[in-house]
This record gives sequence, structure tokens and C-alpha cells, in this order.
Amino acid sequence: FGATAFQPQTWLKGGVKGKIERQRLKLVQEDQARPPLLAHVHHLQASLMEQESLVLRLEDLECSFPWRRVIDELRNSERIYSQGLGELLSLRHLLITHKLLDEAEAKILFGNVEQLAAVSKELMARMDTPEDVEESSSTTLARVVAAFSTLGPFLRSFADYCSHYSEAIAALHMWRQVKGGGKRRELRKTLASGAAARSLDSLLITPVQRLCRYP
Repeated sequence: FGATAFQPQTWLKGGVKGKIERQRLKLVQEDQARPPLLAHVHHLQASLMEQESLVLRLEDLECSFPWRRVIDELRNSERIYSQGLGELLSLRHLLITHKLLDEAEAKILFGNVEQLAAVSKELMARMDTPEDVEESSSTTLARVVAAFSTLGPFLRSFADYCSHYSEAIAALHMWRQVKGGGKRRELRKTLASGAAARSLDSLLITPVQRLCRYP
């Protein structure tokens, strides 16, 4: 009987024949379970192939749609816009320094341009790709989306500026009439270069126009 004689639990289960029969049934059960398992494997393989196909389609879409060009245009236009805000801040400083406007008048005319300049600077920093780093268009797109998602609440500062824009233009026209003569000539001389590259009117409308350019 071999080792079976020392295994009473085997006697109670039909001896060696019972053990063989149980092993045979176990193999039958494993054979019966194999087709569903193979079907599951085939399903996973098909799902993987579908995912790979989706990735290829997305890559084709990335190649067909000029994401890089759109992002570059957004970055470059933001940089130009930020420079315009810098000119506005320089004009504000010059007008106050030369006592052509006081602080209260400057607040009416320039509104919250300092806040807009800070938001623009932070937005450019978040959109720009770090130096010496090459990244795919999809990664760059994700960076730009994250930048707007993070700074979205701060873009509400445009609402404050735009709501006071008409008041600022009206104040500018009135200021030009009241503060004419010698002070007007002094202003033209003071702003003969640098920040006077564009008229104050065109600079003041820049934030209003920029808001329409954001995605």
C-alpha cells in the first residue's frame, strides 16, 4: 500500500482509487475552465489592439491638426500683449511723474492694468517650455491647458478692466481737452519715444482685444 497505509484520511475517501478519481475530476474541471480563461485572454488582447489603434489615430490627429502652430501663436501673441501692458505701465508712471495726472486720475484711466500685467507674466511662465527640453505637441498642449486651468480665476480681472473701459476713454478725452495748452505740448515732448510708440488709445484697448483671443 506504500505510504497510503499511513494516511487514514485517504482510506475514508476511497483509498488510492478515490485519490486518482479526485485528481481526474480536478483535471476535468481545469479543462472546462480553460476555454473561458482563453476567451478572457483573447478579449484582453483585442482590447489592447483597440487601444493601440486609438493611440495611432490620436497621433494622426496630432499630425493633421496644427497644435504646435496654434500654441506658438498663443505664446507669441501673449508676449506681444505683455509688452503692450508694459508700455501702459510706463505711460502711467511718466504721466504721474510729470504731474500730468494724479493717482486718482491714473486709476480711472489705467484701471487694474498692474494686475493684468502680473497675470500675463505668470501665464507666459506656465505656458513656456523649459529651455533645453524637447516635448511633443500633446505634452505642450497639456502644459497650456494646465496654465489656463490654474490661472482661470485670475482672468476675471479682465471683467473689471473691461467694465471700466468706456469710463477710461471718456476720461481720456475730457483730460485732453482740460489739460491742453502747455501741458499738452509737454506731454507730447515727454512721450516722444519709447513708450509713445503707440497711442494711448490703442494701448488702452489692448486688454479688451486680448480677452477675445483666449481659448
